[in-house]
Amino acid sequence: MTSRTQHVLQQMDVQKDFRLEVLRDVETWSLFQSKAEDVVNDISFKDVATQIAKQCKGLPILIVTVASGLKSKDISVWKDALSQLQSVGHPEMN
Repeated sequence: MTSRTQHVLQQMDVQKDFRLEVLRDVETWSLFQSKAEDVVNDISFKDVATQIAKQCKGLPILIVTVASGLKSKDISVWKDALSQLQSVGHPEMN
């Protein structure tokens, strides 16, 4: 079970919890690169890839899911993903 707040876990009577901090920018980019693979080094993808990684707000599960899902897609899919991440946002993380 995962939650951004410990309060939720306490309400669910979780007996043991493990706190995970958000990743720093360098760690976020490193994880994103490893999951999206070489495509992030392509000049046409670099800017949008960097923006997408930042929109993941250091959340490892989000970084892995997004980067892995995009690695074999064309630039239009990457731009759409960025747009969706920007529209959803993470207000509690700002």
